[in-house]
Amino acid sequence: MSAVLLFVVCLAGMATATEFDDNSIVTMDIKQRQMIILKLLNHPMEPLMYKDLVEIGQNFKIEDNTESFTKPDVVKTFVKMMKVGVLPRGEIFTLHIDRQLKEVVTIFHMLYYAKDFTTFFKTACWMRLHLNEGMFAYALTVAVRHREDCRGIILPSPYEIYPYYFVRADVIQKAYLLKMKRGLLDLKLCDFYGIRKTDKDVYIIDENIYDKRVYFTDDDRYWPWLKMHNGQEFPVRFNNYVIARDTNLDIIRLCEEYERIIRDCIIRGFIEYNGMRLSLTKYEDMETLGKLIYGKTEKTGMDKTYIESYRYLLIVMKAALGLNTFTSDKYFVTPSILDHYQTALRDPVFYMLQKRIIDLVHLFKLRLPSYTKEDLYFPGVKIENVVVDKLITYFDDFLMDMTNAVTLTEEELKKARSDMIFMVRKRRLNHQPFKVTIDIASDKAVDCVVRIFLGPKKDHLNRLIDINNNRLNFVEVDSFLYKLNTGKNTIVRDSHDMHNLVKDRMMTRDLWKKIESMNDMKDLLRKDLRNYHTGFPTRLLLPKGHVGGLDMMFYICVTPLRLVDNVDMSILDTNRKDFMVDFRSSVLLDKMPLGFPLDRHIDIGNFFTPNMRFIDVRIYHKKMTCDMKTRWYRWVLKNYNMIDRTPVIADTYFVDTDLNMKVDRNLNLFDV
Repeated sequence: MSAVLLFVVCLAGMATATEFDDNSIVTMDIKQRQMIILKLLNHPMEPLMYKDLVEIGQNFKIEDNTESFTKPDVVKTFVKMMKVGVLPRGEIFTLHIDRQLKEVVTIFHMLYYAKDFTTFFKTACWMRLHLNEGMFAYALTVAVRHREDCRGIILPSPYEIYPYYFVRADVIQKAYLLKMKRGLLDLKLCDFYGIRKTDKDVYIIDENIYDKRVYFTDDDRYWPWLKMHNGQEFPVRFNNYVIARDTNLDIIRLCEEYERIIRDCIIRGFIEYNGMRLSLTKYEDMETLGKLIYGKTEKTGMDKTYIESYRYLLIVMKAALGLNTFTSDKYFVTPSILDHYQTALRDPVFYMLQKRIIDLVHLFKLRLPSYTKEDLYFPGVKIENVVVDKLITYFDDFLMDMTNAVTLTEEELKKARSDMIFMVRKRRLNHQPFKVTIDIASDKAVDCVVRIFLGPKKDHLNRLIDINNNRLNFVEVDSFLYKLNTGKNTIVRDSHDMHNLVKDRMMTRDLWKKIESMNDMKDLLRKDLRNYHTGFPTRLLLPKGHVGGLDMMFYICVTPLRLVDNVDMSILDTNRKDFMVDFRSSVLLDKMPLGFPLDRHIDIGNFFTPNMRFIDVRIYHKKMTCDMKTRWYRWVLKNYNMIDRTPVIADTYFVDTDLNMKVDRNLNLFDV
């Protein structure tokens, strides 16, 4: 009898081995939680492919688990919102629609205020089945970044979750054609259209080589060449675009009036708000100015005009471009390229609008006094020499996984994987590693802050730029704390070690395989994926150079450390195993403001001190040959005579006499 009972128990255990229960969810390690997040974000536009997650989502009732959330009112608000109606599945989601913004904030609160990972996991599975795909992906990624029990989880790259924001529509169309033809390729057409199949059955589609050139243009017009998953294209902005129209005159007036109020407050030196007077005369008042720009002012608990961050920037965007989201209904919208933060960085107008806001900060800084000799001078410290390696930029190939943009077949949904993998090859700016060597003489042992700036030397007419006109063009590429010893100190700073830089992200497909093959994921987080979440791309540390050299300047400044109050210096220990991310903004530990000492007007007579130095450098650009046999290789470079390639003294452009001599090769070759 006992043997039969044991056999029945074993069968029951085998039947539930692949299912999740509350006990198994509670005891999950970081590896299992990581795999769950990857599954929830895999092919978000498709039905959920994993049966165990589907069962959890179908069996979970949110209204019956109000006590499982730290704030039950959030659940009540969410249930009311669902009864009224939310953005349907398949529609376009954007944060710039107030209704959609409120909905996604409520969804985030549901995930964030879950008491434990079990409730969070079940709620996420339910949302994956019922809510809009874009809203769910956004709310889940933000919640994972903020929840303590999700610490250490690596999120997939945004361009792999939803490739439509990052891949041209014609490239996605080629992938669809390949999927419909089941990978049957015509070699001649593949060469012409830039399609290649690797030995591992991965299809690589070459993006238009013309994109390299478009990326570095500074034109007001913009044709994004992007299309959403529902077929809706991003609107095109042509040349001579008329900004002021009858439909947006009120918005333009509001924007101008709001901007005038902020400028008047800066010039007067104070803000009058609800009977209060907030000062704008000291550098500490930068916090007040920032809240005023973004629509939030508060003091002594009064906060009656709270507006989410970037709402003022949103008004400027809508006023400048007349976004047609105002005339859309509550669900169907036609967002512009500026309505999504994932795509806004592609548009030159985005940076013009950012510059317009920075001008307000610049006006505030102009009212502050210039730094004195005592503020800049570091007694007993002198920079004796600075040596910078040769700076070379180039374009290299970057393969991006765009499989999520191609619809899965019914058989693939059953297998929970795609039989065909699609990559798009992009041309991205990069630079060769370099080092900055700084020799500093000190008459005492002292802690200091080293700041390294990079900026232009000449204008477009090859004239030297005045330092006061040029100081805002300098970018702080590195800043770090250093302990000087008595005598000569040699600091060698590698370009990879400069603060707040991140390397290229690992493909989610490769991350998935690596996680499945290892037992302890913490070693992966501490070594390969340390400082993986946020930062400035190391590829963009240097601007694109010229073949003959682009004249630039490095500015190095060494100042004493003025440590802020109540700082735990143990955060600087890079060997701590309990930290998955290093503290990489050491300049924040110094009391001096960001951009110091170039953030204020410069008094030339007091500015130059022995503890700072300017050094001239040149950034060269190296041309790289494409290794994929696309039409540019087979049809152009096959009979290409390099002797007839005559250079012209104009940056990086060439006159190709060979292409002009033969009529049968009527092709344009862009080599930027």
